[in-house]
Amino acid sequence: MKNKIKILLLVLLVILLIPIIIMSYYNTPLRITINDNEYIIYKDTEQIDLVSYNANDSINITKNNNNFNTSIANQKLKAKRMISIPHQKINKDNYLTLNIKYLTGKKREIKINILPSTFPDLKVEGKSKLVGDYYLSTIKDNTMFNYQIIINEKGEIAYYRLTPNKTYYFTKQDNDTYTYIEDNNLIILDSYFNLSKSISNVENYLYINNDEYITYYDNKLSYLNNEEIIWELEEPVDSMSLDLDGNILIVDTTKNIIKKININDGKLLWKITNKKIKEPLNIVPTSKNKYTILTPSKRINIELNKKNQISTIKVKDTNLEELYIKNGNTLKKYKNDNNTVIEDNDIKIEINCNISSISKK
Repeated sequence: MKNKIKILLLVLLVILLIPIIIMSYYNTPLRITINDNEYIIYKDTEQIDLVSYNANDSINITKNNNNFNTSIANQKLKAKRMISIPHQKINKDNYLTLNIKYLTGKKREIKINILPSTFPDLKVEGKSKLVGDYYLSTIKDNTMFNYQIIINEKGEIAYYRLTPNKTYYFTKQDNDTYTYIEDNNLIILDSYFNLSKSISNVENYLYINNDEYITYYDNKLSYLNNEEIIWELEEPVDSMSLDLDGNILIVDTTKNIIKKININDGKLLWKITNKKIKEPLNIVPTSKNKYTILTPSKRINIELNKKNQISTIKVKDTNLEELYIKNGNTLKKYKNDNNTVIEDNDIKIEINCNISSISKK
């Protein structure tokens, strides 16, 4: 009799525990790693957004716990075993489906968005006649949803990365590294977008190579080699660029002054001012001793004589914000309602947010 009571109590205990076990089982989050980023799938998760993706790479997925039977793209996911899915086109219509099956037979489907739902709306018309990718840093409504984006000359999204903070001057360098400013830090990524180096106290920069940089911070212009300061100047700088001979061109917008600085020792090579040059924003060399200067409303072409004085000056009115890049090509950027529009060589890119910087490489 006692044994029967014990068995009955045990059965009742099991009956009471089964719902608790099942609920605990359903509530256990699934953890997966996609391209080195971990995502947690809870019981109410319906979709997840990738935080970065390179259209030239495959999607690598690992399951970090083994509580569920899972599969994706007809491949079973096993804990600590990575599977690889061929690269996908980056657009909002493209996604993967993660299938989850519980031991009880219950099934769920989780949508994995190749392009995040928070990604700004992007419209591209035409194709560029020139080879090169467009590098954008976006600022969306002062939220956390800021992106670094690469668009190729065909108008296709080639890469994106969600950044928790605003970034500036995102671009590719000649040695296949990538650089940008985030929270007053110069960030250098390798060719695989992995962190290579971070240099603090930088508002603006010129990248020479992986060890040499011109940096600007708190009214100080500095030349760094292996993070050692070679020379430093107290100099107000609103923008800077490299001249064709490798020396530094700097713009002081408030004083309407443009200077050329020797990159080796920081000494002044020349200084120019002119009553037609008001509020200069940037200066770009077009050929030897010839430069294009941007102001808020004008594009000014100048030529210097042997004494580094202005010999010719031509002024053209413009109501567009024009950004100059290598070999004299021009990017035109302007606002259209709440959208930012970029035009270049038969391609038109329209995005519904502000852009902190754009370049073409």
